[in-house]
Amino acid sequence: MIAIVKIAPKEHWCSGCRNEATKYGVDIDKIAGMSVEIFTESLLPNWKGKYGSPCDGRIWQLTMDSTNRLREMMNFSKDNRESWLCEHILEID
Repeated sequence: MIAIVKIAPKEHWCSGCRNEATKYGVDIDKIAGMSVEIFTESLLPNWKGKYGSPCDGRIWQLTMDSTNRLREMMNFSKDNRESWLCEHILEID
């Protein structure tokens, strides 16, 4: 199942994910409020095994369409790698 959620304002992001975004030149204010699609069944309890461990938050996988739209907004090139975001970055009800 796919759910539509929004990227949270930077004040809601954990310090680990804010630091990671800064390291890669992500303009958090630019992507805050953006709607993205996540696979609800992809929920993992933490980042272990997924691109390092910026925090201990639960994570969800983005759909490829959302991944590409997000990468485009951040001026990153498109590729086929999956993207995961933690609960601190997403506004989830």
